[in-house]
Amino acid sequence: MGMRASNGFATLSAIPMILISNSVFANFAGKMSSISPSLFRTGAPDQLLLVVVFCTLLLLVLTLFLAIYTIHLRLVSMRRAQRWKRLEQTWEPALKKVLAGERSPFDAWKRVRHRDRVYFVDFLLRYADGLPGEDQQILVKIAGGFLTYAAGHMKKLDPERYARSIHTLGLLGLETFSAEIIAALDDPSPLVNIVAARALLRSGRLDYVEAVLRRVERFKAWSSGFLASMLAAAGPEAVPLLRQIFSDDARPAWLRAAVADGLLEQDDAAADIAARVLQTGRDRELVTAALRLLKRTGRPEHSAILRELCNSPDFVIRAHAVSALASLGNPRDIQQLRRFFEDPSSWVAIHAAWAIKEQGGEQVLRELVASHHPRAKLALQVLSERLI
Repeated sequence: MGMRASNGFATLSAIPMILISNSVFANFAGKMSSISPSLFRTGAPDQLLLVVVFCTLLLLVLTLFLAIYTIHLRLVSMRRAQRWKRLEQTWEPALKKVLAGERSPFDAWKRVRHRDRVYFVDFLLRYADGLPGEDQQILVKIAGGFLTYAAGHMKKLDPERYARSIHTLGLLGLETFSAEIIAALDDPSPLVNIVAARALLRSGRLDYVEAVLRRVERFKAWSSGFLASMLAAAGPEAVPLLRQIFSDDARPAWLRAAVADGLLEQDDAAADIAARVLQTGRDRELVTAALRLLKRTGRPEHSAILRELCNSPDFVIRAHAVSALASLGNPRDIQQLRRFFEDPSSWVAIHAAWAIKEQGGEQVLRELVASHHPRAKLALQVLSERLI
């Protein structure tokens, strides 16, 4: 917080410097324009030397000014850091006594001045990370009044401080300030949106998860992996809702793909839903996400749909289908997998080689190594490496 404040001060302080620099250069330009154009044609060395000396002095003055200005900012930052350190040294002993039950939580308020309230909340937040639930509840009591103050002033802050405040509310007062956190999902800043969504999803409450998913269009620009990780953080309580979204054809394909990867991270048994999606889905991202889920959670009876997708015109889908067939198929599939080793796509051929090995087809790979096959080196590499 101190550094951000000093950065704001630096921006304001830079305005006079810019004005002074502009004035100096304007005077210099006026002097230069008054010199006769014949100066350089007639070769007046003394006057040219004066111009060089003047420019050198000007650069020296500017360099000196910038050095003094930098030292000034450094001193301001050091004083501010020392002040925060003194405050923390005052607050920390009192907070430890509160957590030990030696003092009332309300006693901590007396040591905090009005202008230090926001920083005090940040101080509590650092203590909250890693503390057990009971101690966190004590911190919530201590921070109660300060959180109310922060919640009332959040929208006046810049996006970074607004996001920081939302994170604080989510950790120390989610139930009390859920309305403010949900409202932050509609803020123009993507940073604020992400922090608010993470705070809500982390709780695992279905109403909070639904609040995030109702605004899915705002998160379309996020990477599928990042959104999947956030959805997985909602925990097992949200799995039924995620299954419903994954199976809903009316939902956007990119969202269903992210949900599938979110279920994948939880090792959820949504294989039957994935098989139905593979029968009707046309979107590459959705189909490949369903294949990844089926590979981990599927059963041998799902291998029929995989054999069909191995012939997909899309090489990405072929590659994922071949990889999934290695997990759900049987040794009788080795010859079909051998055929995909000849696929025009090297990516499909790599997946086929690993699938052959996973199904126990090392002898097939050895035969390829011994042949003059263009991909004999690929077979040798797969044979020499271990299955993950």
